[in-house]
Amino acid sequence: MNYIWYMLVAALMGTIKFISIKAPLDNFLFLLNPIVWIVEKYFNVSFLYYNNLGFFNENMNISIGKSCLGINFFIVMFFMIITSFIKNIKKSANKLFFIFSVLIYSYMATILSTSIRIIGAICILKLIPTQYMKYERLTHEFIGVSFYFTYMLVSYYIFSKGFEKWGNVCEKRI
Repeated sequence: MNYIWYMLVAALMGTIKFISIKAPLDNFLFLLNPIVWIVEKYFNVSFLYYNNLGFFNENMNISIGKSCLGINFFIVMFFMIITSFIKNIKKSANKLFFIFSVLIYSYMATILSTSIRIIGAICILKLIPTQYMKYERLTHEFIGVSFYFTYMLVSYYIFSKGFEKWGNVCEKRI
């Protein structure tokens, strides 16, 4: 029975990935605006938006665009949590509620982790001497993978402890 839920979630995530590849950046401002807002508040700067290019801060020489959205992180986070824990839920209505809840959690986790990743990357890349800037992209990607992986591990741990502690209680009450 859970295979139907797995296929439903896989289809949903595949659709989101397809849309993220084909759609212009303007369709993802619901995700990018909060990320940029957090980065702006942290550094006390402003970013200007350029249609379908992204946000740019001239003083810092930083752009935040479609590649910074964290869509892949969102998809992997959502899929990881659903496929790991939906088997613990018995009733279909509770599974739907769980999927919706994890969708919201993944959205918020993507905004938070992507903002932290961008802030971390900016701070760490400022420490690199200019003669080593040819490794900037590699360093930027390493920082991103490290932040995202850590956030996913912490999220998995939180959900596993939550199901360990409250999983059966919640199922009986609902």
